[in-house]
Amino acid sequence: MKDIGRYKSETQSCRIGQSSLYGFHPFVIPAEPVVAYLYNSASEKGTAKLAQNIAQPLAENPRELWIIYITPTHDVFASDQPLRLRSVKATGKYSIFTNSDKPPVTAAA
Repeated sequence: MKDIGRYKSETQSCRIGQSSLYGFHPFVIPAEPVVAYLYNSASEKGTAKLAQNIAQPLAENPRELWIIYITPTHDVFASDQPLRLRSVKATGKYSIFTNSDKPPVTAAA
């Protein structure tokens, strides 16, 4: 997580960032826009519980959410409930979901 704080780039548009390490189920999203990097290490039931824990505060206080789901084993984020996210990219190694209408930023060639 220290690498996030040390990262600097001329093309970097956001200089403020925070990383947190949480257990899978008790995770509650902050009140600001969120990028969640999730490595799948839970059962489908556990991952569904996480989605529910994210959905409730998101419904109460709508904000931009991006989920980067590594080793996507379960379709919890791809379904309509409870988060209503759209799939931005899906490979066998990762999937990206968001509630944002903004296109994802891609690296310059």
